[in-house]
Amino acid sequence: MKKSSYNKYQEMLRTLEIHGSKGSFPKITLCHGNSAFLINRTLEIASKLWQERCQLPSFKHNCSELTINDFLALYEQQSIFEPASLQIIDQCEKQKKISEYLLKLKDNTDSVNSFIFSLHYTNKPPTKLVKLFKDLGAYEILCLQPPPFEVKNCLQDLAKQHLLILEQASFNLLLEFVGNNLANLDQELRRLNLIFAVTEPTKLTTADISPHLNMISESLAFKLRSLILERKKSQAHCLLVDLLNRGESPLAILGILAKHCRNAINVQAAKRQSLSSGQISQKYRLQSFLVNHYIKYVSRIDIGQFNKALRACYETDRAIKTGKQNEGLLLANIIEGLC
Repeated sequence: MKKSSYNKYQEMLRTLEIHGSKGSFPKITLCHGNSAFLINRTLEIASKLWQERCQLPSFKHNCSELTINDFLALYEQQSIFEPASLQIIDQCEKQKKISEYLLKLKDNTDSVNSFIFSLHYTNKPPTKLVKLFKDLGAYEILCLQPPPFEVKNCLQDLAKQHLLILEQASFNLLLEFVGNNLANLDQELRRLNLIFAVTEPTKLTTADISPHLNMISESLAFKLRSLILERKKSQAHCLLVDLLNRGESPLAILGILAKHCRNAINVQAAKRQSLSSGQISQKYRLQSFLVNHYIKYVSRIDIGQFNKALRACYETDRAIKTGKQNEGLLLANIIEGLC
């Protein structure tokens, strides 16, 4: 049976941990793939392991800030009076001369230090660069974003790291609320650890965690925003009722509406400045297709209406937190003004 990408990652990481438990790391380790989260997680684990087990210092460098002389100075340290160290060379993809740097190492393989290089890419791996690392004898840890059907396995592993024992229904709930983004899932688990003051492995049920999940699932948030952008008022109201009936946080829904108001105000202001769609996308970090929807949307609504809706969001926030008014009615009034 073919092993999953995450299982392979776990095996590679475990091998590195075994090296660390014996007080040494491979001279060169390459941590690469399209998952920035797994790369950063690996670097953190390696640094912690090196300092705890090897009792030696570790240092992290941004590769783009290293000159060739800096790089060689780290590698050529040979003084017996200086302890061996772990040198983490992060973000190699941002250093245009990284291949040139590595070629310098072919004639120098006796460094007392250990090195971990990180290389992140979103599409195809830079095969020539990866081969160059392999030619130097680098130990490889492949950090690939798990496909959706594997994310639950990764989530179970992350929960253990945060000392949380969750039932299957809890994992399903987390994935529904947060989505498949590993960084967001890890952040949510870290938050649960702090909320319940966990210091040892602790079992939490779905009933325990559900009141603390203030994030609406990405798909539902996108759907609500899309209905408002298309000014489909009745459908937006029906979705609001459905969200509240299924137990979604009113404050989370309010957050989506407030963000929508700010986006609309920003796009409307940008159009008055004659900014292009690309400039708007870059300035406000909005995806291109969303910018086009917002441009069409704001052209039909006066800016005063968005300002009024944004003020209503602030007032609704206070009202929900004090419990003075019906939260469903307050949210419905905001949607009414936005459609």
